[in-house]
Amino acid sequence: MKRMLSLMCVLMAAGVAAGAEIQEEQRCDALPGGQVHVKNVAGAVKLSSWEKNEVFVHAVMEKKSGKLHLDCTQGHVEISVSPKNMEADLTISVPAQSSLGVETVSASIAVERVAGTLKFESVSGDIGLAGDAQAIFATTVSGDITLKASAAELEAQSVSGDIVCAGDFPRLKSSNISGDLTFTGAIGSASLENTSGSTEIKGSVNEVEAATIGGDIIIDKAAGRASLTAMSGDLRLVGEGLKDAGFETVSGDVEYKGDLAPNGALRIEAKSGPVHVALPESTAAVFNLHTLSGGIHSAFGAGQQDSLPGQGHSLRFTQGDGGGSVKIDTLSGSIELSRR
Repeated sequence: MKRMLSLMCVLMAAGVAAGAEIQEEQRCDALPGGQVHVKNVAGAVKLSSWEKNEVFVHAVMEKKSGKLHLDCTQGHVEISVSPKNMEADLTISVPAQSSLGVETVSASIAVERVAGTLKFESVSGDIGLAGDAQAIFATTVSGDITLKASAAELEAQSVSGDIVCAGDFPRLKSSNISGDLTFTGAIGSASLENTSGSTEIKGSVNEVEAATIGGDIIIDKAAGRASLTAMSGDLRLVGEGLKDAGFETVSGDVEYKGDLAPNGALRIEAKSGPVHVALPESTAAVFNLHTLSGGIHSAFGAGQQDSLPGQGHSLRFTQGDGGGSVKIDTLSGSIELSRR
């Protein structure tokens, strides 16, 4: 009998909760390239495009007293709910060329096929986007950012959420504290900062500047210029006709594979981590290798190693016309120079 009463109480409570939910729909005319701004604290925001020049909102709110607000003026649409801290699921249709501004606290954000300038801000909600846009700006504290899109400009920032982007971005800027940064596609210029999460570009990049404290940095293909800095993380880069590449680390490993542009420069400074460099045998450059207490191993078979007490080991030689420059300096880390 007690078990039956308990079950009845659970069912009654579920019925009360279900009865407290309210749904509301509103729509208004909108310009094809107008601005749409959404505020929703908790729940979810789902946006997608359609062919109509109007905005349609379907809201599912947790309180019977909940109210959907749709304010439409010339070229600008504001969407919100009250009370402000109420949980609400908003499903919104907008013209395809609209620009968006979406602000949430814990509500997730999911957007499909909206092509204007997109700005997203959330505290703990995840942000997801599918479809190309003019520009994308996304910020979270602990939520993840997942993009399958291309845009002329991308800025993505998080504190502990992962940032995963697949698409082409002529300009990219991204930062994180403990989350990972992962980008796949063709990138023009990239500025990346991380503290302990990993940073990886799986596609190609023309110019990249990346810095980390404890995380690894991995660049699959770089052409043009590259600057990688780490305290204890590993640095790995594959270069293709690099004009200028610089690596600096304290205790992490450094690995470079690739070639240099004519008159290109490669500079590596490491404290205790080993350095591995693989270059084509035809590389024309002046080589200057030095380590204080580590060893130097060169497969190029040129030059004479010098060893002086208290000054470490040095190897200097010139290949071809010596148009390029390769300079590697370590304290206790070994240097390995191999043919690619």
